[in-house]
Amino acid sequence: MLLDLHQIELGSRIREELGNDFADLKASIQKVGQLQPILVEPIHLGAAQVNTKLYRVVAGGRRFIAITQLNAEGKEINNLPVGKIRAEIYGQMTPHYKLILEHEENIRRRDLSYIEKAKFIRHFHEMMTTQNEGNWTAELTAAMLRLSTASISHYLRVEDAARNNPEVAKAQTLDAAVKRMKTIEKLSRRWADVQATDPSVVVRAEKVLKLGDARSYIGEVASESIDLINFDPPWGEEASHKVQENWEEFDDSTSYSDELASALLPELYRILKADRFLVFWFRTWALNSVVELCERSGFSVRFGKTPCIWYKPDKVSDQMRFPEKQLIDSYETFLLVRKGDPVFHEKEVQNVFSEPRVPKTSKVHPTEKPLSLMNRLVRLLSLPGEMVFDPTAGSSSFLESAVALKRKALGVELSQKYYERGITRLTEALRKFRES
Repeated sequence: MLLDLHQIELGSRIREELGNDFADLKASIQKVGQLQPILVEPIHLGAAQVNTKLYRVVAGGRRFIAITQLNAEGKEINNLPVGKIRAEIYGQMTPHYKLILEHEENIRRRDLSYIEKAKFIRHFHEMMTTQNEGNWTAELTAAMLRLSTASISHYLRVEDAARNNPEVAKAQTLDAAVKRMKTIEKLSRRWADVQATDPSVVVRAEKVLKLGDARSYIGEVASESIDLINFDPPWGEEASHKVQENWEEFDDSTSYSDELASALLPELYRILKADRFLVFWFRTWALNSVVELCERSGFSVRFGKTPCIWYKPDKVSDQMRFPEKQLIDSYETFLLVRKGDPVFHEKEVQNVFSEPRVPKTSKVHPTEKPLSLMNRLVRLLSLPGEMVFDPTAGSSSFLESAVALKRKALGVELSQKYYERGITRLTEALRKFRES
């Protein structure tokens, strides 16, 4: 509501200084108007008391002083009548002012999550937009809540994205949510681009990557028809669950990991040609059981009992539950197991492969391996024109490498989400291959 300035007294203030930014506040009010009302309370006088003032300032003293000074200086204030001030009477506050007070209280809470703050900002912004019949902007919301316009924009976009995509809602901080949101938006644009691609290319990608459980699909693959296999199953013991948000991505329990490996390895041996390699990624502390499982399935670890290492030179921090007790895991291990007596197609190659990780903003899968590493393995272990197979495709980076290096490729992915992302990257790779 609008009150007459002469009906309001400032009263005593705990903080007498107006602050170094008072001149900016005053100039802002003159330019854009009074966006946030002051809070006043009625003055109750005794029978013998006389006072021309009806209200006393409870909150917003600096705004009251600034508007009083502007009126005294004869300066016009945007969208505010001369001699008037917007105010709320204590006990009779409008919904939007109550929200402002709630915001002031909440920002002092250390445990207020970014998503709770985003929901509040969304509610406040929509309420003010409705109240002002659409004549409201994010800049005005920022001014009223004393936040930057950029942060208001991020909060509004993140709140919208979190409602539509659980991946964004799982992020622990606003910055992480914004990065995740941008990654999802980029992947969505890529998927839309794929949908507009020549259908024949998409069909080819769908022939490379199959949606389903590899344990069911592998029976359709002919015996001794594959020249190279990349096997990267979940490791078990929740090895990939370093943060809560990864828990719902895939089953990383030890029981599932062991069951999957035990079921697939004999079949992988069956479909692999003689004198060929299988790349087996595993948790380091399970080396003995992995070697035993491979040998029981018919594979040989001769010349390769010492695991190969993928060293991540860019990894200088980790998402550990107990950083005071754990060192940074900066490498992963894999075995080059053999069927028969295969040979490498490159000589004098070290068993430590140093390649930086995929940037977080470009990742399509939590355990994605970089294309540069996949390229090195594909060149080392196969020849152009040969068939490679990945029964747990994940990010499909191994399949993309095979396509780019002129190998035939086949893979299986259990997750609908990662299958669609795999089809996207394979369509892009096949399109580039055709254009070249």
